[in-house]
Amino acid sequence: MTARNFGVYASTGERVYLGDFSEVPEPHRRKLIEAIDQWGDVMVGWGVNELIYSLMRWHDETVFRCAPCGFSSASSNRCAGCGKTLEKKSAYKKNEKIARLLMCVGSLNQIRYEENG
Repeated sequence: MTARNFGVYASTGERVYLGDFSEVPEPHRRKLIEAIDQWGDVMVGWGVNELIYSLMRWHDETVFRCAPCGFSSASSNRCAGCGKTLEKKSAYKKNEKIARLLMCVGSLNQIRYEENG
């Protein structure tokens, strides 16, 4: 099956994102595409903002990680393996396209399928 491209547009008409959301890790990507498939054709304005914002919150999630041994925890700041202090890190690798989408989330008003090419 060929990947579909989505265009996400701001109220100015500027295309803020073009792609298949492959930058989004599973299962977040699957949830996003299911929501667009179900609601995308009837969603405009604030609905688009809310959809993108609520399904992209993972982008700002953090975890505590131990550099020496690789242990990670969502809440503890001490390593269970070696006892060292854990460093707060992003849970997911940051992505420019997703960061731009989130930066513009307040002005998003349309999502549509785009031709692959």
